[in-house]
Amino acid sequence: AEQVGQNIVALIGDGEMLPRELFEIARHDFNTFTHVTNVSSYCVMLAEQMGITDPQELQKIASAAILHDVGKRFIPASILAKVGRLTPEERAIIETHPQRGYEELYEQSQLEFGQLMMVYQHHEHVDGSGYPVGVPGHEIHPWARMLAVVDVFDAMTAKRPYRRSV
Repeated sequence: AEQVGQNIVALIGDGEMLPRELFEIARHDFNTFTHVTNVSSYCVMLAEQMGITDPQELQKIASAAILHDVGKRFIPASILAKVGRLTPEERAIIETHPQRGYEELYEQSQLEFGQLMMVYQHHEHVDGSGYPVGVPGHEIHPWARMLAVVDVFDAMTAKRPYRRSV
């Protein structure tokens, strides 16, 4: 608990932007808030297992992972919390969140390219079938590929409004 507390202080204590964005996510949709905090933790653990040991790089990865779904603040809460299957129109709205998050965060000077790509590319797939633009795997930033793995892991293992966890 002490180490987690120190990490939280390090994560949110350095910048003015992260706490504001994080709390706005929590107010808009608590399930998304829980998801981004889980994903940030998993992302750091995976990065360490992949040999990333530089504390500053890990902090950048953690910060961007926590912000990866900031674009969901532009999605109506009724769609995010919908119990049934999404309509094609609702799915199209959901698929705007990486672009919306990127556009909002692009103006933030403290975020680096890799962090922005985590937000923008976390739903891209290696075979080019993802969104928002369907780029092939070799064009997906390594941090975004790592984030995509833990994003799916959390989505599959966490309880969601539309299904139970596995």
